Amino acid sequence: MNCLLANAKKGGMSAAEKAFLALAPTNAFADLSRLEATIVSEVSRRMRIAQINHEQADRLEAAFPYAPGNSGGRHLTRMPAPDNPMAMPQNKDARKEFLLRMLPMYHNHEKTFDTGRNWHGRTHATRSFVFSIAMANILREKGVAVDLNAVALGTAGHDTGRKGNGRDKKEWEAQSADNVNAAMDQLYPDAAGEAWKGQLKANIMATDENQTTIEGYLLRSADSLDYSRISELDPQYFPFLKTPITTDDGFVVNADESLRTRLMREAKLLSERTDPGTIHVADTKRFLQQMVELDVRGAPPNEKLAVQNLHEQIMDGVRERQIEQTETMTNAQIVEMVENVIRDNPQDFPLLTKYYLNAE
Repeated sequence: MNCLLANAKKGGMSAAEKAFLALAPTNAFADLSRLEATIVSEVSRRMRIAQINHEQADRLEAAFPYAPGNSGGRHLTRMPAPDNPMAMPQNKDARKEFLLRMLPMYHNHEKTFDTGRNWHGRTHATRSFVFSIAMANILREKGVAVDLNAVALGTAGHDTGRKGNGRDKKEWEAQSADNVNAAMDQLYPDAAGEAWKGQLKANIMATDENQTTIEGYLLRSADSLDYSRISELDPQYFPFLKTPITTDDGFVVNADESLRTRLMREAKLLSERTDPGTIHVADTKRFLQQMVELDVRGAPPNEKLAVQNLHEQIMDGVRERQIEQTETMTNAQIVEMVENVIRDNPQDFPLLTKYYLNAE
């Protein structure tokens, strides 16, 4: 830009240079600085400005101070490194073994407060585990450094401390985190370290908007992605790539609505094919619509009762299938069932096939 301006003063511009200057606003450099201030980390931003024009870097810093919140995105840090990384799980099979270590606690949910619903049972835990690894690998493919163990193991145990359905409670989340860390101490003694375990607990206990780490963000995204087991997933409650994210090293990943939509579609299909209760979501919606229509046209009570009885029969069937799953399927069979649905239908699950089945 400075060379072009110098050429302009000398009257020696080419036609191409004149066209460039006509298209470029005089404050293009300042606009670039303002953009950089919103989407990259402070260190990376300063380095990039200095590369563009080292002499003006300080002036631009003063004119456009670092303000990452302006982008509407999220700035996320990484987990602390484990004390002994080589003693941690090294592949997906090892992480699945950890999931299997957690599933008896989810099985207990199915036998107690979650009977006949399995909203926070083994299929939910397994699908969330699958989603967490898939989304972590999507970010890794984009160049983001992710601690796969913090994502997958945290997700595997994120609901183990529940004492009921409904909204998460802090004491339940704290117990879930303690369950994960206790299993880590038993399976991988002296591997994780207190800093790693402390941050993992913070990840499990933090709400979506309060997540500060990449791994916590992925954990919460995986949990919310499986919401279709209870109701239709509202995209605004699925945080993954809803807004841009930046990392400490200045890496930027843009929002991606197309990818989010495809992930949500695959998650809904997986839930429908592995969890009898998910079918009830659509059935209940149809039932409510039918009842409204019957009211609007003043249908007689016996017609409404027939629709009500049909819905209750469907509900009874759903409960029976959930209880049958609880009573007859082992933990290993639950994991195998979820994986086989993906494996046998790669055309329906291209993302989960690539980023879970065929990935680390």
